[in-house]
Amino acid sequence: MAIQQVDPGMVPYQILDTEGKLVGKMPDLSAERLLALYRYMQLGRAFSNKIIALQRQGRATTFGSLVGQEATAVGLAAPMQPQDWLATSYRELASLMVKGMPLATLVYSFRGFTAENFPPEIHCLPIQVVIGTQMLHAVGLAMAAKISGDPVVAVGVCGDGATSEGDFNEALNFAGVFQASSSMVTISSLFMTSCSRPLNARVQARDRPWWRR
Repeated sequence: MAIQQVDPGMVPYQILDTEGKLVGKMPDLSAERLLALYRYMQLGRAFSNKIIALQRQGRATTFGSLVGQEATAVGLAAPMQPQDWLATSYRELASLMVKGMPLATLVYSFRGFTAENFPPEIHCLPIQVVIGTQMLHAVGLAMAAKISGDPVVAVGVCGDGATSEGDFNEALNFAGVFQASSSMVTISSLFMTSCSRPLNARVQARDRPWWRR
Protein backbone atom coordinates (compact mmCIF):
# COMPACT_ATOMS: atom_id res chain seq x y z
CA MET A 1 0.00 0.00 0.00
CA ALA A 2 1.73 3.16 -1.20
CA ILE A 3 0.98 6.84 -0.74
CA GLN A 4 1.05 8.94 -3.90
CA GLN A 5 2.56 12.37 -3.32
CA VAL A 6 1.92 15.41 -5.48
CA ASP A 7 4.05 17.77 -3.39
CA PRO A 8 7.30 16.08 -2.29
CA GLY A 9 7.34 18.26 0.81
CA MET A 10 3.86 17.18 1.88
CA VAL A 11 3.99 14.42 4.48
CA PRO A 12 0.79 12.52 5.36
CA TYR A 13 -0.26 12.44 8.99
CA GLN A 14 -0.15 8.79 9.96
CA ILE A 15 -0.39 6.93 13.25
CA LEU A 16 -0.69 3.29 12.15
CA ASP A 17 0.74 1.46 9.17
CA THR A 18 -1.22 -0.99 7.04
CA GLU A 19 -0.41 -3.79 9.49
CA GLY A 20 -1.78 -1.84 12.46
CA LYS A 21 1.64 -1.06 13.92
CA LEU A 22 2.28 2.28 15.60
CA VAL A 23 4.36 4.56 13.37
CA GLY A 24 3.41 7.95 14.82
CA LYS A 25 2.59 9.60 18.13
CA MET A 26 -0.47 8.25 19.89
CA PRO A 27 -3.27 10.84 20.12
CA ASP A 28 -4.04 12.24 23.55
CA LEU A 29 -7.18 10.16 24.06
CA SER A 30 -8.16 8.07 27.03
CA ALA A 31 -8.51 4.31 26.76
CA GLU A 32 -12.25 4.73 27.29
CA ARG A 33 -12.51 7.19 24.40
CA LEU A 34 -10.49 4.98 22.08
CA LEU A 35 -12.67 2.00 22.96
CA ALA A 36 -15.83 4.02 22.34
CA LEU A 37 -14.59 5.05 18.87
CA TYR A 38 -13.69 1.44 18.10
CA ARG A 39 -17.20 0.37 19.08
CA TYR A 40 -18.62 2.87 16.59
CA MET A 41 -16.41 1.33 13.91
CA GLN A 42 -17.69 -2.13 14.74
CA LEU A 43 -21.28 -0.91 14.90
CA GLY A 44 -20.93 0.77 11.53
CA ARG A 45 -19.63 -2.41 9.90
CA ALA A 46 -22.32 -4.57 11.49
CA PHE A 47 -25.03 -2.13 10.40
CA SER A 48 -23.62 -2.00 6.87
CA ASN A 49 -23.55 -5.79 6.58
CA LYS A 50 -27.13 -6.03 7.88
CA ILE A 51 -28.52 -3.51 5.40
CA ILE A 52 -26.74 -5.28 2.54
CA ALA A 53 -28.39 -8.55 3.62
CA LEU A 54 -31.79 -6.81 3.72
CA GLN A 55 -31.16 -5.27 0.31
CA ARG A 56 -30.42 -8.69 -1.17
CA GLN A 57 -33.80 -9.83 0.20
CA GLY A 58 -35.59 -6.89 -1.39
CA ARG A 59 -36.30 -5.32 1.99
CA ALA A 60 -34.01 -2.28 1.57
CA THR A 61 -33.23 0.04 -1.31
CA THR A 62 -29.87 0.57 -3.03
CA PHE A 63 -27.11 0.68 -0.43
CA GLY A 64 -23.45 1.67 -0.52
CA SER A 65 -21.29 -0.45 1.78
CA LEU A 66 -19.30 1.18 4.58
CA VAL A 67 -16.80 -1.71 4.76
CA GLY A 68 -13.24 -0.43 4.59
CA GLN A 69 -14.19 3.14 5.54
CA GLU A 70 -15.17 2.67 9.18
CA ALA A 71 -12.16 4.50 10.58
CA THR A 72 -12.51 7.54 8.32
CA ALA A 73 -16.23 7.77 9.04
CA VAL A 74 -15.74 7.67 12.81
CA GLY A 75 -12.58 9.79 12.80
CA LEU A 76 -14.05 12.71 10.89
CA ALA A 77 -17.05 12.97 13.23
CA ALA A 78 -15.24 12.32 16.53
CA PRO A 79 -13.84 15.87 17.05
CA MET A 80 -17.06 17.62 16.00
CA GLN A 81 -18.92 19.64 18.61
CA PRO A 82 -22.69 19.33 19.21
CA GLN A 83 -23.37 22.63 17.40
CA ASP A 84 -21.38 21.61 14.30
CA TRP A 85 -23.22 20.48 11.17
CA LEU A 86 -22.55 17.33 9.16
CA ALA A 87 -23.59 16.72 5.55
CA THR A 88 -22.69 13.26 4.27
CA SER A 89 -23.11 10.90 1.36
CA TYR A 90 -24.71 7.49 1.78
CA ARG A 91 -21.50 5.80 3.03
CA GLU A 92 -20.76 7.78 6.21
CA LEU A 93 -23.19 5.86 8.41
CA ALA A 94 -20.74 5.63 11.30
CA SER A 95 -20.26 9.42 11.19
CA LEU A 96 -23.98 9.87 11.74
CA MET A 97 -23.90 7.35 14.58
CA VAL A 98 -21.14 9.30 16.33
CA LYS A 99 -23.25 12.45 16.02
CA GLY A 100 -26.16 10.67 17.68
CA MET A 101 -28.35 9.46 14.82
CA PRO A 102 -30.72 6.70 16.06
CA LEU A 103 -30.25 3.39 14.26
CA ALA A 104 -33.99 3.19 13.53
CA THR A 105 -33.80 6.48 11.65
CA LEU A 106 -30.87 5.21 9.59
CA VAL A 107 -32.70 2.01 8.72
CA TYR A 108 -35.73 4.01 7.62
CA SER A 109 -33.53 6.08 5.32
CA PHE A 110 -32.64 2.99 3.32
CA ARG A 111 -36.27 2.28 2.67
CA GLY A 112 -36.27 5.47 0.64
CA PHE A 113 -37.74 7.83 3.24
CA THR A 114 -36.70 10.52 5.67
CA ALA A 115 -38.19 9.76 9.06
CA GLU A 116 -40.78 12.23 10.34
CA ASN A 117 -38.98 12.25 13.70
CA PHE A 118 -35.57 12.99 12.11
CA PRO A 119 -33.66 14.53 15.07
CA PRO A 120 -32.76 18.19 14.34
CA GLU A 121 -30.75 18.52 17.54
CA ILE A 122 -27.88 16.36 16.25
CA HIS A 123 -27.21 18.85 13.40
CA CYS A 124 -26.98 16.27 10.61
CA LEU A 125 -28.61 16.58 7.22
CA PRO A 126 -30.50 13.59 5.81
CA ILE A 127 -28.37 11.17 3.81
CA GLN A 128 -27.64 12.54 0.34
CA VAL A 129 -27.77 10.11 -2.57
CA VAL A 130 -27.12 12.56 -5.41
CA ILE A 131 -23.35 12.63 -5.91
CA GLY A 132 -21.62 15.70 -4.48
CA THR A 133 -24.55 17.98 -3.72
CA GLN A 134 -24.06 17.69 0.04
CA MET A 135 -20.89 19.76 -0.29
CA LEU A 136 -22.96 22.76 -1.36
CA HIS A 137 -25.31 22.15 1.55
CA ALA A 138 -22.37 22.15 3.97
CA VAL A 139 -21.11 25.47 2.63
CA GLY A 140 -24.61 26.91 2.89
CA LEU A 141 -24.81 25.88 6.54
CA ALA A 142 -21.38 27.39 7.18
CA MET A 143 -22.39 30.67 5.54
CA ALA A 144 -25.58 30.80 7.61
CA ALA A 145 -23.52 30.33 10.77
CA LYS A 146 -21.08 33.03 9.68
CA ILE A 147 -23.85 35.52 8.97
CA SER A 148 -25.55 34.83 12.30
CA GLY A 149 -22.23 34.86 14.19
CA ASP A 150 -22.57 31.30 15.49
CA PRO A 151 -19.35 29.39 16.39
CA VAL A 152 -20.16 26.52 14.06
CA VAL A 153 -18.17 24.41 11.62
CA ALA A 154 -20.02 22.63 8.83
CA VAL A 155 -18.42 19.44 7.53
CA GLY A 156 -19.16 18.10 4.06
CA VAL A 157 -18.09 14.56 3.15
CA CYS A 158 -17.90 12.92 -0.25
CA GLY A 159 -16.10 10.17 -2.13
CA ASP A 160 -13.38 10.78 -4.69
CA GLY A 161 -15.83 10.34 -7.55
CA ALA A 162 -17.71 13.45 -6.43
CA THR A 163 -14.67 15.63 -7.10
CA SER A 164 -15.53 15.45 -10.80
CA GLU A 165 -18.93 17.01 -10.13
CA GLY A 166 -19.50 20.72 -10.63
CA ASP A 167 -21.23 20.93 -7.24
CA PHE A 168 -18.00 19.90 -5.50
CA ASN A 169 -15.89 22.53 -7.23
CA GLU A 170 -18.54 25.23 -6.77
CA ALA A 171 -18.69 24.44 -3.05
CA LEU A 172 -14.92 24.74 -2.63
CA ASN A 173 -14.76 27.96 -4.61
CA PHE A 174 -17.66 29.56 -2.72
CA ALA A 175 -16.21 28.53 0.66
CA GLY A 176 -12.81 29.93 -0.30
CA VAL A 177 -14.09 33.23 -1.66
CA PHE A 178 -16.44 33.96 1.24
CA GLN A 179 -14.34 32.30 3.96
CA ALA A 180 -17.11 30.00 5.14
CA SER A 181 -16.30 28.02 8.28
CA SER A 182 -16.53 24.68 6.52
CA SER A 183 -14.37 21.60 6.28
CA MET A 184 -14.48 19.48 3.14
CA VAL A 185 -13.53 15.82 3.50
CA THR A 186 -12.91 13.63 0.46
CA ILE A 187 -12.57 9.90 1.05
CA SER A 188 -10.69 7.80 -1.49
CA SER A 189 -13.09 4.89 -1.87
CA LEU A 190 -11.85 4.11 -5.42
CA PHE A 191 -15.48 3.89 -6.54
CA MET A 192 -15.10 6.73 -9.05
CA THR A 193 -18.19 6.98 -11.23
CA SER A 194 -16.65 9.15 -13.92
CA CYS A 195 -13.06 8.12 -14.62
CA SER A 196 -10.01 6.43 -13.13
CA ARG A 197 -8.31 7.95 -10.08
CA PRO A 198 -5.27 9.49 -11.86
CA LEU A 199 -7.65 11.42 -14.13
CA ASN A 200 -10.04 12.26 -11.33
CA ALA A 201 -7.77 14.39 -9.12
CA ARG A 202 -4.07 14.95 -8.46
CA VAL A 203 -4.17 14.36 -4.72
CA GLN A 204 -2.63 11.98 -2.25
CA ALA A 205 -4.52 8.73 -1.97
CA ARG A 206 -3.94 5.42 -0.29
CA ASP A 207 -3.86 2.52 -2.70
CA ARG A 208 -6.08 -0.45 -1.89
CA PRO A 209 -4.70 -3.36 -3.96
CA TRP A 210 -7.97 -5.31 -3.94
CA TRP A 211 -9.86 -2.28 -5.31
CA ARG A 212 -7.20 -0.93 -7.68
CA ARG A 213 -8.59 0.59 -10.86
